Amino acid sequence: MASYKVLMVNTVPMAYDGIGMTILKYVANMDKSDMDVDIVVINKLEASMRSRIENMGCRIYELTDRNTAPWKYALSLRNIVKRGGYGIVHIHCNSCTATIDLLGAKLGGAKLLCPHSHNTQCEHSMIHKLLRPLFRQLYTDGFACGMDAGRWLFGDRRFTVWNNALDVNTYGFNRNERDKMRGELELDDKIAIGHVANFNPQKNHAFLLDVFAEILKRDDRYVLFLIGDGQLLDSMRTKVRELSIGQFVVFVGMTLNVPMYLNAMDLMVLPSLFEGLPNIVMEWQANGLPSLVSDVVTKECDLTGSITFLPLDVEIWKEKILSMKLDTDRESQSRKNCSKMTAAGYSIKEEAARLKAYYVENLLKRS
Repeated sequence: MASYKVLMVNTVPMAYDGIGMTILKYVANMDKSDMDVDIVVINKLEASMRSRIENMGCRIYELTDRNTAPWKYALSLRNIVKRGGYGIVHIHCNSCTATIDLLGAKLGGAKLLCPHSHNTQCEHSMIHKLLRPLFRQLYTDGFACGMDAGRWLFGDRRFTVWNNALDVNTYGFNRNERDKMRGELELDDKIAIGHVANFNPQKNHAFLLDVFAEILKRDDRYVLFLIGDGQLLDSMRTKVRELSIGQFVVFVGMTLNVPMYLNAMDLMVLPSLFEGLPNIVMEWQANGLPSLVSDVVTKECDLTGSITFLPLDVEIWKEKILSMKLDTDRESQSRKNCSKMTAAGYSIKEEAARLKAYYVENLLKRS
């Protein structure tokens, strides 16, 4: 029997996105020889995700009524924690709505209750504010992906930052893969702009499409690759048709092949309305890609000095993209960036070991 039992809870649908990938990377790289790590998700998993999690030795609990019947969900979570003997419950969240998860975990007997902030705003601010007093009473250890995300959820209380770390070798630039992928995508001398994000209001796709339409009026060598899925996908397809730019926009959908797409790109963009500390920007830096990010995103994400922050103005983004020199030495840039990221604590092996040590040390204090 494992000495320690950890239950990871994802309070948003589990997918190959920021929070989902953070959970997967930490669990995959953690030494589980004396520790069980299982996962609660709030959606029905598709086959590849289910297989990936099970292959890591994790048990999956699907509780699909979190947003429709929160008290029922809390009771189900209580039962899971109690029956499974989970001493540590690590809740990945964006707001004080994690109170419902904390309540279930506490009633189930967990000793270490760790909400992990992944954002700097939420889409339900009134509920967030109403739940804050109870939220503060329930949690034991505050976690965050960065300082701004931590201050958003925990205010002036103490919290621990866990970097959105990665295996830099997976995302390092590969010239042969670039040539192969660009050939498959028939890019030739085209300039490929990439965006990786779910289609939701936060990610600001409508703004990006307006910028791109203006770029094409001056230079039709550009192609925009939109990687992701989500609630606004159909409306963005409609907007592309209305702007008459369909031949220049590629809707990739969800893919496990993101590193290969990054090799093929020339420039990445993230015009988000708000962010915690975005995983994807870490990946772009490891690949040596120049990146434009909205100036509302935390400057913490610029580990390498290669990120340009811009205000959300269509004209400013258009002119910046059209003026950029994109013939940099990607191999050299990628190597330098990967070295800087490792030195800054963004090696997933090291961060996963640090997290496990934290679990063990602090669980013992509360037992």
